[in-house]
Amino acid sequence: MRHKVKIYIVSFSAAFASFLIYLPALNNNFVTWDDNEYVYENQNITSLNADFFKWAFLKFNSSNWHPLTWVSHAVDYSIWGLNPFGHHLTSVVLHGINVFLVTLLIARLLEVFRKSAVSADRLSDGNIMIAGAVAGLMFGIHPIHVESVAWISERKDVLCAFFFLLSLLSYVYYADDAVERKPSGLGLIHSKYYLFALVFFILALLSKPMAVTLPVVLLIIDWYPFRRLAAVRDIKTVLFEKIPFFSLSASSALITIFAQKSAVIKVATLPVSVRTGNGINSIWSYIQNMLLPGDLIPFYPHSVNFNFFSYKFIFSLIFFSGVTLIFLFLARKQKIWLSIWGYYLITLFPVLGIIQVGSQAMADRYMYLPSIGPFFLVGLGAVLAVEYFKRQKDMLRLFSLFTALIIPASLMYATLGQIDKWKDGVSLWGYEIGVLLKKSDRNYKTLAMAYLNRGQAYFMQKSYEKAIQDFTKAVEFNPKCADCYNNRGVAYLKTGGLERALRDYDYGIFLEPGSYAAYVNRGIIYSRLERYADALTDYNKSIELKPDNPEIFYNRGLTYARLGRLQEAVGDYTTAINMSPHPDYYYSRGTALKKLGYEKEALADLMLAGK
Repeated sequence: MRHKVKIYIVSFSAAFASFLIYLPALNNNFVTWDDNEYVYENQNITSLNADFFKWAFLKFNSSNWHPLTWVSHAVDYSIWGLNPFGHHLTSVVLHGINVFLVTLLIARLLEVFRKSAVSADRLSDGNIMIAGAVAGLMFGIHPIHVESVAWISERKDVLCAFFFLLSLLSYVYYADDAVERKPSGLGLIHSKYYLFALVFFILALLSKPMAVTLPVVLLIIDWYPFRRLAAVRDIKTVLFEKIPFFSLSASSALITIFAQKSAVIKVATLPVSVRTGNGINSIWSYIQNMLLPGDLIPFYPHSVNFNFFSYKFIFSLIFFSGVTLIFLFLARKQKIWLSIWGYYLITLFPVLGIIQVGSQAMADRYMYLPSIGPFFLVGLGAVLAVEYFKRQKDMLRLFSLFTALIIPASLMYATLGQIDKWKDGVSLWGYEIGVLLKKSDRNYKTLAMAYLNRGQAYFMQKSYEKAIQDFTKAVEFNPKCADCYNNRGVAYLKTGGLERALRDYDYGIFLEPGSYAAYVNRGIIYSRLERYADALTDYNKSIELKPDNPEIFYNRGLTYARLGRLQEAVGDYTTAINMSPHPDYYYSRGTALKKLGYEKEALADLMLAGK
């Protein structure tokens, strides 16, 4: 019992230390990378009502289906509004809880390992706590996780991991009991831990489809440390247990394929051979980033000229093959190393890019769950190091103590620096631009994207001239970037350059005729130029492309009002209000109703508008 209490204390200490390290993130702002879609421009999360839950659970949004993530953002909005402090706080707290769960999970697995291993004399209670504490602390303070924690849009990472870890822990308790009871058939449903594991797995899938690998992870720990796959009868039971888990994974995978259909990169654009090569590269590259977290950037572009004979690919292939063969050899006597390596590979597999979603080669956020494997190995390495240095002289012990302190201190320093890079869009994309410009094989489309995103951040800060400069740079690096022209057009509109803005919108629409935002923005310019017929044409086109956007109806209503077509204006204002009850919409409708002679209705709208 005392040992269990100590494990909880150690787990809480690692979690609290991680929470403290991430406190500076609470001062960070939103960034110009998905945060608009997820939070500060997302009208759907402003009300926790039936329409919201229908939107969250029954629609594909932002090329994803993760309804529980939307619920978490909506809850934050109901408490904090658009104050980024509260949104960051939720993510930081979730990360702290995840550190607690990782530490507890590893300690629990090592306790099982100690019971089942042929030789586990090194795993005293104290050493189990050391391994758990080191692995949990590394998970908590390593800079590779800053993207998942400090980026508000990546709430799905920490939320999914929370339920994933709870499911895994529940299953560990179930499997430990099952080794003694040997349940079969429907008898397993009487285990509360099995049911907990299943429910938490469902919640993990509703947070992010990255959790689809959990059933295979459960099979890995069934193989070792639980040794539940030794007899044919046991194998049948274990596989029967996993039917609900695999069924849920398959369903989630199918939903994800439909949700991300528009974001999947075609084979013609990125051949399967290149994807496979990049996947093998990534297995090593992620480990490299954990060992030397120097240039962790938000967006890793694909190499411009991928080469299967490059030293990087050859080394990555040797690393992957060599580590796998070594652990296979060691598995004859000690299976724990292969079990941990298998966990790393399995949890990383969905994001290795074989089915490429988005144009990135890899991403730090993809390592949030897979990193538990390497950190587990580090924890075991720490136990071996402690045992070794116990037998050494005082000087060597002093050196080992210094090393044990300098490594976490260095990681904390790097994490604080990485958190600062996520302070806002200007800092984030300025850092990305700086790193990309140093590379010899520059990916110009990625540079264009970085300048575009930093330009948007400058625009949000009302630094319109700086925004125009960055949008122009983006156009130089990628002349076919429709968003670059459209965003520069918006900036020109703010500075009074109507003709320049109009030219940019014309060219942006030429490049991407399906951009509803470009039609809306051009419609605004046409209205300013009193070309109302052209404005209405553009608004109609944008509504055709995006019929659920209230701002379009509002702008078309303003144009109708300028033309004196007040009944049509009221109709559009009403549509906008039904989608999103914004004060401006009520004010404009109230003004129109007053002109039409509906004094009572007009007064009600003006009161709702606060006028």
